[in-house]
Amino acid sequence: MENKPRLRRAAAVHAADRLELPRKVLSEAAALAAARRQRSASGNLPKGTAERWVLERLAAIDSALTVPALARERGISRQSVQIIVDRLLNRGYLVMMPNPAHRRSPILALTEAGHQASWEVRGQEAAVLAAVASAVTPIELEAALRVLRLLRAETGQ
Repeated sequence: MENKPRLRRAAAVHAADRLELPRKVLSEAAALAAARRQRSASGNLPKGTAERWVLERLAAIDSALTVPALARERGISRQSVQIIVDRLLNRGYLVMMPNPAHRRSPILALTEAGHQASWEVRGQEAAVLAAVASAVTPIELEAALRVLRLLRAETGQ
């Protein structure tokens, strides 16, 4: 009977230890996101993942996209995308063109500065990704991806 409290304490310590590694992964993911924002803030590149996504998405297509179309693709509100687009417009990365299919929903296109920013972002990330790809195995990357997706799902992101 005296062993039961000791076993409960041991189980509680073991459970706390199991949380430590996921906590470290979450902390590293947050530090990585902060480092990406800081790197972008130091120059004239897009400030966040959402801005980068809009630039990358517009650079990757030959057809026109609107704010509502981007919002549907990303699974977020039109208003959220509009805020991102407004920042990119103010920085000279995007231009709005009339949309013959919808008077109140202009077509978005990259400017030359937008294309240049997209190429710079891709170049910076390619160097980082190449270094990571040479340091770990594809199996390790798959495991990291599963953990990050699970953390994202559990935090409601």
